[in-house]
Amino acid sequence: MDVGISVLNKIYLTAIFNKPSQPKDSVSIIIGKPGGGLLNLSLLTGFIIQPYLNGVKAGNAFDNTGTFLNLRLFPGSTDKYVLTFPITDVYDRLEITTGGLAGVLGSLQVYDIKRKLAKPRTLIDPIAEDARAICQGETTTFSVNNPQACTEYKWYDAETGGNLLHTGENYTPPSSLLAGDYSYYVQGSRTYCVTGISERLRVKLKVNPLPPLDVPGITICSGATAALAVSNSDIAQYTYNWYTTANGVTPVNTGATYATPALNTNTTYYVEAINTLTGCKNAGGRKAVLVNVKSIAVVNPIIGVNTICAGTTTTLSNDNPLGIWSTSNAAIATIDATGKVTTVAAGNTVISYTVADDATYCGKKVDFNLTVNPQPDLTLGPDASICEGLTTTRITYTNPVFNPITYSISWVGNLLPAVLNQALPANEITITIPSTTPVAVYQGALTIKNANGCERTIPFNFRVKLVPHKPTVSIN
Repeated sequence: MDVGISVLNKIYLTAIFNKPSQPKDSVSIIIGKPGGGLLNLSLLTGFIIQPYLNGVKAGNAFDNTGTFLNLRLFPGSTDKYVLTFPITDVYDRLEITTGGLAGVLGSLQVYDIKRKLAKPRTLIDPIAEDARAICQGETTTFSVNNPQACTEYKWYDAETGGNLLHTGENYTPPSSLLAGDYSYYVQGSRTYCVTGISERLRVKLKVNPLPPLDVPGITICSGATAALAVSNSDIAQYTYNWYTTANGVTPVNTGATYATPALNTNTTYYVEAINTLTGCKNAGGRKAVLVNVKSIAVVNPIIGVNTICAGTTTTLSNDNPLGIWSTSNAAIATIDATGKVTTVAAGNTVISYTVADDATYCGKKVDFNLTVNPQPDLTLGPDASICEGLTTTRITYTNPVFNPITYSISWVGNLLPAVLNQALPANEITITIPSTTPVAVYQGALTIKNANGCERTIPFNFRVKLVPHKPTVSIN
């Protein structure tokens, strides 16, 4: 555009578009000084741009005195400039008038006049960046905030080129995205103009990972408490909430572990993990954790006597046939698989009958306190003897232990009179026999008892000795 040698001359350049613009479209004009050189807005004196629609002025004209014009170097060039400005009114023709171009030798080179679509926005503030964060498995929708009529909006995965993801004013990324950072780009284009495209707008999406959560179930016995625990917990990063129902509002406990109250039936608890920074919860909602409660096997008390004497045996029994017998002190008494108790020494021990766990029941042990009382004892003196025809004699004894208080005497063959449960005198025991007892050696058994009823039998021999006949003296 050359006005010649007179600065009063004016040149008109008209750009006609095949379709009317849309509100908020902008104009891009590529200009330069003939022969090259620097250019700024102050040199564009008399450079006026007037929009028209159907031959009628569409709004006010633009010139270098306004604030709407923007002049910058064309990318990759040192002497070509891009002059841009927005036009609010709808137009289908631009008329450019030049005159009095000061300092540019009265001429200006116009390379291109292009109508630019408004850059899409997803926020009201065009300067702010639309960056969102969601949890894995969730989704969000980006929407064009400044849509234009007759304009198609396309979403891409790259700033230039890339894959077309969606066409429309709204774009919802798939909910199957893995945790990570994603960028999407939206671009406007006119359906009737192949070159009518806008700059791409970048929106950012951060997909935060979900907390891991693994809580194994547990089996307890009826009446016990369960200690539930999150496997590989991280209380510095996650909060763990425990509930008694799947949709409970108030947690019954917060922490990586939970000690339940005593339970008598199968009970399910629900736990969730929440990232304390992102608020993301574990996948799949609250995790159900089953506490399996097993009934306790029926084992009734042990039947039998709980006080016996050393050196004796007894048999204990239980009506549950699946148990095993044991003793707490085999030095006091032992017990075999049939329940037979054999005493070893005086003292106390605990006899137990234990039914083991199985798939259905918890095992149970019942205890039976057993007291083994000592046997009394003493040391008999020399075997007693008596002369024929006499009726009483004594057996001496020493070292009585464990308090013998009564005694009995029996005889093999019942050849002599028996003695039953007599008070034990000190130091010696009297034996009384008939005067007609024949000369012989008799085998006896001394049985002594103490206050606990424990007894000991000590064998002894008793001799009836022959008395020599008196000699007969005859005097002749």
